[in-house]
Amino acid sequence: MAKIRLLVSAGISLCPFNWMRRLLYQLLLGYKIDRKAHIGFMTIIAVQNADIEVVNIGMFNKFVGPYDLTIKKGTSIGKYNEFSCGQWVTEQRFQQSGYERFCKIGEDCVVTRSHYIDTTGGFILGDRSWIAGYSSQFWTHGIGTRDRAISIGEDCYIGSAARFAPGASVYNHSLVGLGSIVVGNFSKENVLITGAPARVIKTEYYWRTRYNSPLNNSDDLNGG
Repeated sequence: MAKIRLLVSAGISLCPFNWMRRLLYQLLLGYKIDRKAHIGFMTIIAVQNADIEVVNIGMFNKFVGPYDLTIKKGTSIGKYNEFSCGQWVTEQRFQQSGYERFCKIGEDCVVTRSHYIDTTGGFILGDRSWIAGYSSQFWTHGIGTRDRAISIGEDCYIGSAARFAPGASVYNHSLVGLGSIVVGNFSKENVLITGAPARVIKTEYYWRTRYNSPLNNSDDLNGG
């Protein structure tokens, strides 16, 4: 079934018109996709279940694997991102391992380009949060890990080339600096987190007002 779903999705992604791609994803794969959503050319959606509201998804993205995908209204996803869960997780030997297999992206989020998000253990991006810049990685499985899901709160900003370990989380209104390696839980809001491994280096850090950013489409933020 997984291979058939992937082949069907690959064929749909080649359709020349957005309305056609959206309609075929609904009819052939049973996804729930709002009629105003934009699904980019060569974007493959081959997941277990999908609920996609009024969003803008760019070209050449991959949403692949046996997981549940939710993307809320107003979110924008750039190009060349991969949201992936390996088919191995469905094997009998992993049935009792507790892999949650979901990806939940909130309202008015931004995911720029060329990021990798492992959805095996569960991934949450809170409302109005950004995964900015280029080439960040979020891993939700690994040898010996039990606390796997990654959670990013509301109004957060994740800079370029960040790395999140399984079970890592940051709370609302946090800024994670460029190249940071995030391990463990950061439960305070309005903080600047950076380093390898990352740590809180500033509290009461109101990054949106500091950088005059209302979380719009400012190109100044995209570099992380």
